[in-house]
Amino acid sequence: MLLALVLLAVAGAVVAVLAGTGAVDDLQEAVERLAGGDRTVEDEGVLVLGGEPAAPLDAVALTYRYDQGRGATVHQLVRWSDAGTEPRWVGPSVEDATARLPLAAASGAAVAVDGDQAVAVELATGAERWRTTLSDVVARPCRGCLVVVDGTVVVVPDDAVVQALDLATGEPRWERRLADVRGRVEVVGGAVWVVDSSGGAVSVAVLDPATGAERATVPLSCSVDGATSPSTDVDVELVALPDGDALIGHGTWPGCWERRGPDGALRWQAGDEELWFSFGVPWATDGQVLASGDSEEGLLVIDLATGSQRPIPAPPDAELVPLDAAPDLVLALSATTRGSPRWSVVAYDTATLAPRWTVPLDAGVPLVGDDATSSVVTSNDLRVLLHRDGEVLRAVTVDGADGSVRTGGIVLADGTAAPGGRADLPASSGVTRVGLVGWLGSRVVLVLDGALVELDAGTGEVRSRYGGR
Repeated sequence: MLLALVLLAVAGAVVAVLAGTGAVDDLQEAVERLAGGDRTVEDEGVLVLGGEPAAPLDAVALTYRYDQGRGATVHQLVRWSDAGTEPRWVGPSVEDATARLPLAAASGAAVAVDGDQAVAVELATGAERWRTTLSDVVARPCRGCLVVVDGTVVVVPDDAVVQALDLATGEPRWERRLADVRGRVEVVGGAVWVVDSSGGAVSVAVLDPATGAERATVPLSCSVDGATSPSTDVDVELVALPDGDALIGHGTWPGCWERRGPDGALRWQAGDEELWFSFGVPWATDGQVLASGDSEEGLLVIDLATGSQRPIPAPPDAELVPLDAAPDLVLALSATTRGSPRWSVVAYDTATLAPRWTVPLDAGVPLVGDDATSSVVTSNDLRVLLHRDGEVLRAVTVDGADGSVRTGGIVLADGTAAPGGRADLPASSGVTRVGLVGWLGSRVVLVLDGALVELDAGTGEVRSRYGGR
């Protein structure tokens, strides 16, 4: 379908996004100081540790710098946890680093995968707790290849041999060989859920994290209009719900959403002949599951408790992409299907599914969830990051065409513009790197040209900045 391709195809797009007005001097000054930094932050090697809304950013990051003594570039883990520019600690060197270094944290430790090595460091001091050799490297893009649960580190290297390690000591606990090298692990309700495929059939196994004992195995199949089809694509969507249940999206033409309990028992399944999935979209929000159906249905709104589904027809000559759900609104992105896609944000009343308002975006492709994680913005590119923050849909735009960062948004109650601002990036070689690390309410954490920048998306104020070239 058009949207399945276009949502990810952002290179070369020039997008203008709804933004507020006003100068953002703090952002201007902070970004201009990037050249003075000592450490450069890798685009995807950042783990935000959270904190109170008013507290400075606390994060562990993979950084690199040139060591004059060695005459070489050195990669190291660093923790920043105050408003200053100096790190709280500098951890051990990472010899086989990539920008996609898998990171996780729990029980006072940060865990990273360094080539074929799993490394744990103390969060308080940065001292190495342990280091152990895995069966293979983790060199591929990492989705579901490192989790920490209940004192156990679970890693899926490139050879697809799942390895569980004791978080305290690094000692092996159990192994499980996957049939499909694209298999992965997720944490749901304190258990390890393993997605695998064998003989063209996809299944999910529920494992005890301490022992690897199998609690349940669930073959995935989709029943629509009385016909049942086994799912064959291992790229399923697996969402952990707050009560310990799992929401699973799988299959393509037909496709299904289903809800399962901690023991793997099926609670409900909702299917459609042309249901499709765009990974990273916040599917389950405020009691609703949002999914794209066929061109006639446009969008399916599925009740999270019962699985009952209601369609929202797509506007004429347009398709709908799930965006989010507020307590009384369903939010979608609409793109025209005639000529060059023109995007809008559309709000529907949750009770009646009648449209409330539509706000056009000037052109191009907005990004949400994991689709916005990391990219290169060149002189004619732009990245638009959308995120619901309470009663406002925030928008942060990094524009390579005019070298600016713009903030703004949409007030959900009536579709009017929310305050924001703009600042110009310093002149560079024509390439501005931008990576989305995550959102903390109205705060967005970005990697801009090798600096970790925490920005208030409502005011444009820079809360903190670390590193940079």
